[in-house]
Amino acid sequence: MAANYPFRRIVGIELLPELHHARWRICVNTAVNTQKCVDLEPICGDARTFTFPAEPTVLYLFNPLPEEGCLR
Repeated sequence: MAANYPFRRIVGIELLPELHHARWRICVNTAVNTQKCVDLEPICGDARTFTFPAEPTVLYLFNPLPEEGCLR
């Protein structure tokens, strides 16, 4: 999990409300000894409309394109 690394802030964007609610429950209920980032912000929305901060940003994209958008 990204919270195990010393990021200043972690923003998670989920498109589907059911995934967003599941992620929020995990963020609220998971506090482990190895957690180094506590500023977690789950957002329900479309990442294409998210305004990225001006500061350095690390992106992790899981399955971001529909099948027809992938190169073969």
